[in-house]
Amino acid sequence: MPDLVRFRVGSWDVDLFVTKSEFDREVLRRAVGVDVAGVRLRVVTPEDLVIHKLIKLLTDKRRLLQDAADLRALTSANALDKEYLRTWLPPSDFSLVDRLPNLDEGALARALLSR
Repeated sequence: MPDLVRFRVGSWDVDLFVTKSEFDREVLRRAVGVDVAGVRLRVVTPEDLVIHKLIKLLTDKRRLLQDAADLRALTSANALDKEYLRTWLPPSDFSLVDRLPNLDEGALARALLSR
């Protein structure tokens, strides 16, 4: 069973996460409802997307530049729940998320590659 199923809807890439762990169940519990083109969907919170991207980058760095840009946007545009992140991230990743908005592209790429 895969952890993620990716498909395309129009011009959108949609990731469907498969619930397997306690963290996955928490992500599902915290998902928020949004209206997209008149359809009500549940989407992950910014904090859970940050955590998922960091987990994915441990084993799959093929989209490193896109993931780095996404992480920067998520941490810059949202007031993230730091205590929630601290609960699910190892200390080194929590520290990285905390520093992320201040890192230039090169430093961010090196930090993500060295994890």
